[in-house]
Amino acid sequence: MELSLLLAQKIAVMFLMMFCGFMLVKLKLVKSTDSRILAMICMYVVIPCMVIDAFQIECTPERLHDFLAMIAAAALAHAVFIATTLLLRRPLKLRPIEQLSMEYPNCGNLILPLVLSVFGEEMVFFACPYVCVQTLMVWTHGRMVVANGGRFDLKKIFLNVNVICTLLGLTFFITGIRLPGMIASTCDSLGGIIGPISMLLTGMLIGGADLKKIFSQKHAYLICAMRLLVYPLLLILALKLTGLTRLASGPDVMMITLLAASAPSATTVTNLAQVYNSDPEIAATVNIITMLLCIITMPVINLIYQ
Repeated sequence: MELSLLLAQKIAVMFLMMFCGFMLVKLKLVKSTDSRILAMICMYVVIPCMVIDAFQIECTPERLHDFLAMIAAAALAHAVFIATTLLLRRPLKLRPIEQLSMEYPNCGNLILPLVLSVFGEEMVFFACPYVCVQTLMVWTHGRMVVANGGRFDLKKIFLNVNVICTLLGLTFFITGIRLPGMIASTCDSLGGIIGPISMLLTGMLIGGADLKKIFSQKHAYLICAMRLLVYPLLLILALKLTGLTRLASGPDVMMITLLAASAPSATTVTNLAQVYNSDPEIAATVNIITMLLCIITMPVINLIYQ
């Protein structure tokens, strides 16, 4: 119960940061499109620094075991979500971009700063497996769905900055390589601003949206309910049935996978929708609604898991 309350408090703080970005746009101090600059800084500087810094810890058998357990949990989550979507695709008349919005959560810009805030810097290490697995799935399965059977884009998988930094950080972790003092301090400082910068850019995006039009789309609420409630609950059941919850060294470790899986719809899905012109308005609508509702749903899912 205490963890759920702490989680709700931290999410509320992040929403206040988001509100600052929202008001910057509404007061016409900046444009909504200016958020792209923050997004580029976040993607190519802040997140890489945070990920690499997260791996600058001692490699113990327990940590390595937990990391592999998190990889298995992330793979299980994606298998459950994709299989469920295949079953529901026809009954619910889901469009390709709606399927992806249900399956892929925002495990980067939201979960990494949330884990840092709630659990501490050392636990960010355990958020990286979900990010890595999802990156692989988005650019293979996700791209095929939205592009109607297109080929795997292996280049975008292995040249993705998140994958590169995770593999580089994992190499440092296993070999015991430590960054020089000044570089380590730089990565630590830059990685520490991920929460404010992520929430500011999200608030700026919402500030430029037609919220009245967004909240009037009834079908979008079904997609949001699946993403925020149904799919996380299915994962809890799958984790219990497979016994993966018992593999981790502590309850907080596996909780990070659940936090990632219960996050709002991924911004990457919106990007794919824009690139392939596959209902980008729907993707943006689901992304914004889930982002606003997760302040309620994520603590509830956490409480149910506990």
